[in-house]
Amino acid sequence: MKTYSEELFDYIQTTCKHANVPGTAVLVTEDGRTIHEQMIGYRDVDKQYPVTRETIFGVASITKSFATLAIMQLAEKGVLSVNDPVSKWIKDFQVSDPTFDEEITIHHLMTHTAGFPGMEGVHLARMNSVENDSDGKRLFSLDPAEYDQRLENVNDLVEWLAEADYDMLARPGEMCNYSNESYALLQAIIEEASGEDILTYMNRNVFEPLNMHDATFLVDDLQEAKDVTELYAYADGEEKTFEHSPVWWDVGEIYTNGSLKATAEEITAYAQMYMNDGKYQGNEVLSKESVEQMTRAYVHAPNENKYGYGLQITHENSVFGHGGAMKGVSSYFLVDKENHRTIVVLMNIAEAPAGDIAKGIQNYFVGEQEEIKPIDCPHLEQYVHTFRSKEGQTVKTFLHNGKLHMKGKWNDIELMPIKEDLFATKGGLKIAFLREEGEVRGVFSGMRYIPRVDE
Repeated sequence: MKTYSEELFDYIQTTCKHANVPGTAVLVTEDGRTIHEQMIGYRDVDKQYPVTRETIFGVASITKSFATLAIMQLAEKGVLSVNDPVSKWIKDFQVSDPTFDEEITIHHLMTHTAGFPGMEGVHLARMNSVENDSDGKRLFSLDPAEYDQRLENVNDLVEWLAEADYDMLARPGEMCNYSNESYALLQAIIEEASGEDILTYMNRNVFEPLNMHDATFLVDDLQEAKDVTELYAYADGEEKTFEHSPVWWDVGEIYTNGSLKATAEEITAYAQMYMNDGKYQGNEVLSKESVEQMTRAYVHAPNENKYGYGLQITHENSVFGHGGAMKGVSSYFLVDKENHRTIVVLMNIAEAPAGDIAKGIQNYFVGEQEEIKPIDCPHLEQYVHTFRSKEGQTVKTFLHNGKLHMKGKWNDIELMPIKEDLFATKGGLKIAFLREEGEVRGVFSGMRYIPRVDE
């Protein structure tokens, strides 16, 4: 009979092999000690350099929780309040509907409820690095040739938000939609409230007390690192073959939405801080009250996902985490305070199952995977549409052998009806269709609303 370690090892190894992931780092702790460590594959496939717990990976949107942590630190000091209007800290802040300019608060930014649609603002700051990447056009969700504007920093983004042509989705607080622009704005608030640039602030107040000495937002810093991963991308086509794609994408001087690079050991230290109510090795990074605020479910999305401050919530104040995905990055970290467990999974390729593995490890220990019970749905054709946002997400739904499928850029998944307008994948992810005047007008996937387009 296999031990739990052998079963877990086989599960992770098989999942990575099936997805053809070049390199993966997995660290699991209980009560502060490592109970499972699995380094799979290579940080550099050509040179056969193995992944280690000290290998620096991109972590993409795990970065968002670092931004909200900084906001909570400043709130603890009385410098700001999460209920402050954004306009208090960003003097030129304006959106397309001027009636919202004074209504949008820091809380709305942190919970993705400011009312922003999917838009290309942050992407316009990413365009320069994409254009310098020979794989950029193939891998990026937007074609840089179709956009003549480029943004360099948060000030440029603030100006763009005031002038761009877009409709707000809803009044602040009424609707959730995952927004990189919201998290970019948090950078400006942190800098204004602290009186420091974001790099200095994060180094002094977050990275140093967590002993995250390799963590960085800057691609240039990677040139000096001894143990840093190369980046890879899946080739086009049905087979999951991958290619070396070495260029790191940045977002100009915007860092707080997804630019962090760190090791599995460092993200584990970060997770341990939440486990210990804001403390790490004698350093108080956050108060217990701030941790509880961050891990409260403020948002209950149409697909039953929940969100706090930069964290996806499974059980309020108890089980939470966040994932990340961008070119050369698939990441996930999870904290289970009730069982004193942290899980970190980092990979060096996009569209890989980091989140599935983290949740699979969690389900292995707690045995709580929800049973999917499909219901009859006789008129599936009503859900067959194309959905697209200006941020670049495009999904198409279609019928195949009498079942509803959803296809994105890289995958084709079957959707099983479980409630009215609510579907689930075999892996348990839930997809909701939203209606206006009885008609399906959008789909809610992950934490994103993607509107229907007529083709």
